[in-house]
Amino acid sequence: MTEKIKNTPGDLVLMENFLRMNRAFSPWSREAMNRLLAFSQIGRHAAGFVLSTDLCAAGESFLVISGEVMVSHISRDGEQFNMMMMGCGVFVGIAQIFGGTSHTVLALAAHSAVMAIHMPTSLIVELMDREPALWKEMVLMMTHQSAIQVSIVSTQIAGSLQQRAAATIERLAALYGTCARGESAIRLQVSQATLATMLQANRQAVHRVLKAIAASGAISLEYKTIAIRDLDALKRYAVEAECGA
Repeated sequence: MTEKIKNTPGDLVLMENFLRMNRAFSPWSREAMNRLLAFSQIGRHAAGFVLSTDLCAAGESFLVISGEVMVSHISRDGEQFNMMMMGCGVFVGIAQIFGGTSHTVLALAAHSAVMAIHMPTSLIVELMDREPALWKEMVLMMTHQSAIQVSIVSTQIAGSLQQRAAATIERLAALYGTCARGESAIRLQVSQATLATMLQANRQAVHRVLKAIAASGAISLEYKTIAIRDLDALKRYAVEAECGA
């Protein structure tokens, strides 16, 4: 076990608040949470900072507090494919304990300014083994998150650009979209440049597609944010675009 980290009282409160908002950590006992916090820390990273060069073999798990993190697949030949974007509330790292393939390398890098909680994966496992009931919520959360992430990857590579963009927005909104009190719109903090990167497409082409989707009333475009005004319409747009591809 590494040495305890000297966190400020403010950082300890911030970490616990965000961990408690995640369904996997909300039922943790005070004793388990205190021990996890003692060996965890908040990382404040500039765009481009690499959190992990091989997520499948890394010793840390991460909970994103703010900003955008890109997960990339790196082939044996060193070619990089941007798989998915992660935002506030997404937890990654614990799945590595279930093993992986030796030829798969998943890298994690800050796509924008990022704040994330860094936690030792081995300690998370140790604490959940002490209180086995905690595994239930962790597995349920991982299953839900993984299902969405698989959908995101599949929509990024199949269908027309219109369908892929609409479907990707829908999946990202389900993964880390937020809804302010009193508002019906789901806000997704993701820039058009980021979407273009995820979709492996020209930024101007993605902009044209987003304007077309916005014209349907499904979304509205704001600075580095997409507001989903009508989720059902967005879903229909994705299907119609696919059928018309």
